Amino acid sequence: MRIAYLILAHRSIAQLAFLIDALTYENQNYCFVHLDARLHASSASRQLNKITKSKNWQAIKKRSVVNWGGFNMVEATLNLILEALNFNNTKFDYLSLHSGMDLPIKTNKQIEQYLNGHKGQQFIDFFELPNYNDWSGNGGLDRVNYYWFVDELGYAETNKLRLAQKENKMKKDWPKNINTIYGGSQWWTLTADCTEYIIHFINKTPGFCHFFKYCNIPDELFFQTILLNSPYKNRVENNNLRLIDWKTGPQYPKTLDITDLDRLEQSDKLFARKFDEDTDAEIIKYFVEKLSK
Repeated sequence: MRIAYLILAHRSIAQLAFLIDALTYENQNYCFVHLDARLHASSASRQLNKITKSKNWQAIKKRSVVNWGGFNMVEATLNLILEALNFNNTKFDYLSLHSGMDLPIKTNKQIEQYLNGHKGQQFIDFFELPNYNDWSGNGGLDRVNYYWFVDELGYAETNKLRLAQKENKMKKDWPKNINTIYGGSQWWTLTADCTEYIIHFINKTPGFCHFFKYCNIPDELFFQTILLNSPYKNRVENNNLRLIDWKTGPQYPKTLDITDLDRLEQSDKLFARKFDEDTDAEIIKYFVEKLSK
């Protein structure tokens, strides 16, 4: 079992180094890191090189300014996928998408055993739109039915434009051959052949990217919609293998701390997010030390 970890990072280089070391400890796994274009790439890479014990990682050259809610998040993810699929003729079994504020909460051996035991399964949260229980804005349909220009105008201005479209009863046409749009958590763990299918689908269906480029928070729609309308549909498990607390607060998702240790230890999930060394470095230190023994 060899896993490519795709990491979207925008801050906290020291914490990112902990994550890389934990994921690649005594194995053949490899981390591909997208450093937000707001970061000084050479400076961040030099700092990572000084801190990390692992050599099994690289910062990808093609970088985006990632705005919350914008398509650049999807673009950065696709660039990470391409780097992993084209890495030194290396064949990975799984590609797993993470933020720089994640941590594994199981050992690498336990993660590999789990994926070996579920070989061929795809792990991603999903639900069909509209989902009135979990998403506002007409159950999430407002995200896709109107034009959003988050990367171009910023969130506040494009939301004003969305309201004007709604008042004038203007709606976008959905992509051809897509009758159902799905949403869910951004984070996933997919087989390499599944990610190859995603790239092939995008290349032969250019209108699909154009549609989602002008949606709201497309990273929570894009991959679910491809997979749940694909031949992989019956191999998708509605589980992204991550413990994420969207209920407790005060942040959403909650920044996990040492008071969450018992439920992290008892969880059957493989990973958790989010952690922040500025909020609680103790919980990060605990897992880094535990997983490197």
